[in-house]
Amino acid sequence: MFKGVTFGYYAGNGYFSSKQAKIEVDRIGELGIPWICLVSTIMQEAYYSTRMFRDFRNTPGDDELIEIIDYIHSKGIKVMLRPMIECWDGTQRSHVTLPQGEIQPGLAFHYRDDWFRNYAAVTSHYLRIANKTGCEAYGLDSELNNLIGCSDNWMKIVELARSIYKGHLTTSFIRTENYINLLDNKDFWFYALDSVGTSFYYPATKDGSGSVEDMVETLRPYAVKMTSFAEKLGTCFY
Repeated sequence: MFKGVTFGYYAGNGYFSSKQAKIEVDRIGELGIPWICLVSTIMQEAYYSTRMFRDFRNTPGDDELIEIIDYIHSKGIKVMLRPMIECWDGTQRSHVTLPQGEIQPGLAFHYRDDWFRNYAAVTSHYLRIANKTGCEAYGLDSELNNLIGCSDNWMKIVELARSIYKGHLTTSFIRTENYINLLDNKDFWFYALDSVGTSFYYPATKDGSGSVEDMVETLRPYAVKMTSFAEKLGTCFY
């Protein structure tokens, strides 16, 4: 479904209102690309933190997000708005880990519930922008791989999103082969979405050399794994 490009990856505060941002959108339009995944980076202090925040250096302002979405739409390009978590301790969103339970009697820890409670506020905020600007799709998250199995928590986020936003809901993660068994549960939260996406970072060659045919053969095993995941999911996969 989505044939497009990611735009604004690590774009700092002020970038989307710059002349350069509009030049890049113009170029995307000239190439006939139908979709842009627009990224807004939000921060948390460390991979185990439970609160996330808008950073004055790294997070685009709401005003510039609205401005650039309107500009993208003026070029006939559809928009998927996607907030993306990053961590100030140098780890990445894929490292976010949130233990929950009780080891010492009477001393329960609930990092996971606390994090998702705060992420619900993030979702509500950016969905208001998606509604205001008419974004055609919304990415609930980006590569929070260690949290994929928290289906009950994500279902609450999906239900919240559906109550606010009537457009296309999706998600993105990496390494489909690690999560295919979760699809055995037909109540798994992926089935509540309109589509599921994956990012792909494996190189096609070891040193940049080799023919196209060689690259195809190198990538073929990964394509087989993703095809297996897509077939088992049975809904839109990109």
